[in-house]
Amino acid sequence: MFNTPSQLLVKSTQRFLNSDILKIGGDKLTEDGIIGFRTNTAINNAIINLRARFKANMYSWDNINIVGFRTNNIFTNAFTDWICYIGDDNFIAVPASTKAGNYYVKNPVTYGGIKGTAVMIPGYYKNLWVFRTNADWKTLWLGMPYMQQINDCSIYRDGNLDDNVNEDSAVQKGQFGINHHHAGFENFIYNWSAGCQIVQKNYYSDVLDCVPFVAGRMYSYWLVKI
Repeated sequence: MFNTPSQLLVKSTQRFLNSDILKIGGDKLTEDGIIGFRTNTAINNAIINLRARFKANMYSWDNINIVGFRTNNIFTNAFTDWICYIGDDNFIAVPASTKAGNYYVKNPVTYGGIKGTAVMIPGYYKNLWVFRTNADWKTLWLGMPYMQQINDCSIYRDGNLDDNVNEDSAVQKGQFGINHHHAGFENFIYNWSAGCQIVQKNYYSDVLDCVPFVAGRMYSYWLVKI
């Protein structure tokens, strides 16, 4: 069971539902941060929709599911994607980036003899991350809890330095430090991600208060390109 979401999280969830990324229709919600009857109905419909998608693809439905939605193949250097956290009776969505920031697009690293920015390939990754936290956040990487990659994922190694994800780039599979963590408070990404799945810090803090992640537990991730 999730904790009560903040008004900020409810507003972003209403905005996500109004975008109709899930193609479930319904009247537009008032983005007021209040879970009234219509918002609650839309949330329930979103959960039903996603459960059906998991079942159709034979993916594992857990008590906490993390799904990213990549809205385009442009390196926008902004939070133009979405990450959703879904439980049996809970759903929140926050603006996110599933792509690297401008710094690493223009200054790609070399790995395995290939120079290019890491771009996670859409797909379902079972037990991709483990949740890292402890009582003293100051000792943690970036000073806040985060999801650390511990199992393989597939990436494009995009090195042509333009502002578009090149799906003809070399593909690599392995562990590249594609973590899930907070960014800054700014509206741009810049060097906060070299391929990680990131959320603006004010949203991420509220997610940590709402979603009951468990230290040391593994979490799967499904990245969807819409």
